[in-house]
Amino acid sequence: MKIALFTDTYAPQANGVAVSVHTLRGGLLARGHEVTVFATTHPDAPEDDDVVRLPSLAIKRIPTHRFATPIDLSVEQRIRGAGFDLIHTHTEFSVGQFGFRAAAQLKIPHVHTYHTIYEDYTWYVTHGHAEKQARKLVTLASKYICGRCDCIVAPSDKTLTMLRDYGVSAPIHVVPTGIDSARFSRTCAGGQALATLRRTLGIAPQAKVVLALCRIAYEKNVVKLLDGMADYFTVTDAALDGRRRDVVFLVVGDGPALADLRRQAVQRGVADRVIFAGEVPWEDVPQYYQTSDVFVSMSESETQGLTYIESLAAGCPVLARYNECFDGILADGVSASLFKGAEEFPARLDELLFTDRRESYLEQGRAAVRALSVETFARRIEDIYAEACASYVPRPSTLRRVFL
Repeated sequence: MKIALFTDTYAPQANGVAVSVHTLRGGLLARGHEVTVFATTHPDAPEDDDVVRLPSLAIKRIPTHRFATPIDLSVEQRIRGAGFDLIHTHTEFSVGQFGFRAAAQLKIPHVHTYHTIYEDYTWYVTHGHAEKQARKLVTLASKYICGRCDCIVAPSDKTLTMLRDYGVSAPIHVVPTGIDSARFSRTCAGGQALATLRRTLGIAPQAKVVLALCRIAYEKNVVKLLDGMADYFTVTDAALDGRRRDVVFLVVGDGPALADLRRQAVQRGVADRVIFAGEVPWEDVPQYYQTSDVFVSMSESETQGLTYIESLAAGCPVLARYNECFDGILADGVSASLFKGAEEFPARLDELLFTDRRESYLEQGRAAVRALSVETFARRIEDIYAEACASYVPRPSTLRRVFL
């Protein structure tokens, strides 16, 4: 098949959507399909003949994201002349809207992956005002947008349930994103490379590293997470003989909450125990997992928790607040340590840092990773494409052009 993937974010960006689309593209190529990606421009993007970059502008309030602008006719002509069999969109806005229009005008099947729970992001627009109305608008917009698609892909049962609650009636298939486990293998980064990274970050050889790798944003509960780590550092556990003194907190990522998080570390008196690495290149992400001893998160806004699976693939156990998106993927006390109350956090962190239970978690975590292979991911998406093509009925389109 000739497939077009439309996304607002793509490599070298390292967020969940970008990684998912990049992984899908690789899996589909390996299965013999022709794949073209339509994405926004990015200053660090490498040249790739099969990645079409649409002119875009950075979003002021979310500088790590970009918004596509109207484009020249040559890109529209490329879409019209490519002979695509199917369009798969990965965003509801910007580039995604170009994909929606293209599918309608070309009269080809349209599959859409609903990656983001927008209710967790309304604050960036409302700043707390008319929040109830904003969430209602998200519900109505999601129902309308998904209603224009032939099939929907949900990363987890949590997303499926949410879309059904919104009133989405289109076929929905739950398909978690696959993981290129070889990319995160500890053999990919030699011991010398990891030692160099630790020295660069100022981490002592004997230190235990607790890692948070995410977009540094309020919906990720990073403020509560730093508070949890600060409490962990300042409360001595005599049973551990002072071993907590050798623990450091490594924060990797950028986002709107970063400045507040830095101030919070100073106010809590733990700035010397917290290392802010900032945003790192996509290709370097595996080394940060591999140099760490535990991956931690208190986020409740995940649709799948891709970084959690990446961490397990890199041999770094996961300690996270329980989220419905883990159901069927990670199990508490088996493949991950999933707490429900913040009061559980210190003891569970000690367990993963200082007891032999971590090896059991890692063994079961590797089994969870194997179930999410890239090949399985691509094959399941391929089956959805076949279903969409078999049941496709063209919708009338009154749009004169693909792009406005």
